[in-house]
Amino acid sequence: MTTHAEAMVERLPTLYSDGDLVRGLAAVFGLQLEILDEEARIVQRAHWFDTTVELVEAAALGALLDIAPETWQELDEYRAWFHALRTARLRYGAVCTEALTVFTQSYADEFQKTNNIRALADFDTWSTQLTEAGHALVENPPQHATLRLGGPDGIEPLHRQVCNQGLDTALLSVLFTGGGHSEYVPVLVNRTTGAALAYLDELRPGDRLWLQAAADGSITAQLNRADATERLRGIEQVTPGTPWRQADVSSPPRALSLLPGANDLWFVPVAHFDAPGLDRALLALAGLDMTEGRWDETFFDHALFYADPAAYLDLSWRETPPATVLVDLDASALTNSSGRRDDAMQAREQFAGSVQDGIRRLTAAGVRAEVRMRPLHDSQRQLDHLTFMSGMAHREVGSVGIDQLTNSGGRFGVTAYDDSTYQ
Repeated sequence: MTTHAEAMVERLPTLYSDGDLVRGLAAVFGLQLEILDEEARIVQRAHWFDTTVELVEAAALGALLDIAPETWQELDEYRAWFHALRTARLRYGAVCTEALTVFTQSYADEFQKTNNIRALADFDTWSTQLTEAGHALVENPPQHATLRLGGPDGIEPLHRQVCNQGLDTALLSVLFTGGGHSEYVPVLVNRTTGAALAYLDELRPGDRLWLQAAADGSITAQLNRADATERLRGIEQVTPGTPWRQADVSSPPRALSLLPGANDLWFVPVAHFDAPGLDRALLALAGLDMTEGRWDETFFDHALFYADPAAYLDLSWRETPPATVLVDLDASALTNSSGRRDDAMQAREQFAGSVQDGIRRLTAAGVRAEVRMRPLHDSQRQLDHLTFMSGMAHREVGSVGIDQLTNSGGRFGVTAYDDSTYQ
């Protein structure tokens, strides 16, 4: 490459170009011109996003599209971030499915190349449903909702309200758990739809009764480890204050439905022919104005005697929340250079946070976006079962309306003299 000094000397006549004094003078001017060229190249390079060597210069260019670097990003990581956001916004319009998938894939490829790691599986296709392998972008992904009626304590009869916050009608699964004493013929009614489920048997302390709804609307009952579906009845239409008719009983039973929004649920132990529980169950179906009696809270002629809660009631259903997007990424393996495990783990966490932030920036206003890095996992579901090793002690319970339970047997320092019997 010819220098500026040599170029100037070559343009002079031979008489002058051979002189040392002229060459030295040309070298002084040539050096200044070379310094000027270097400064011009630096200025030129600062105006090209992919060639600049300074993060502050790249950030100044990125500010034209309002894409600033994150605090933890170095220059190469910021380039990957900028390229992915720019392409998603300008080419695909940001808020559509294509923009979200292109951003995720583009940023993942450049980030992994920059950090010399492999945190995600190959991007072959995107699924619209949650799967065990591969990547998925799911709109309004179903979520598992649970609720214990009555809070941490047992369930009391009559009114409760449950809210289905999803877009669609949900099928309800129920878990009854026996409490301090037996519950008889538990009935769960959805007053909003009028449908009900009744279990025609006893729920003893420690028993667990699963009413599991299937996707087709059918339902099965399992008492501890035994099938109890034959003792489960479905009632298509329940009218408060009026006994249901045999024609209203559905066979086989169908799962209860939760309509979108608020649903009024009743839990009542109802007396049923040829089923135990005369001293616990209600002999008539309560009306809408009937509640459990509480001092200074309820009316005398519209109240039932208070009954201690004898069971716990847990509900579960799958609801489809509105305005929600889930980006589910297959992150089952992490590969990196030997000896860089800690750096790779940190880079993986930074990548997950960046994708989450980018997806939220690209989604429409009011849409809740979530990114899940799905690790390699294996699960084995099981149902715990309570077993009494030394037999069960049965305790008699008084009829509805008593204010306390009579102790059985005498224990020094434990039972009162008037409420004790010899053993």
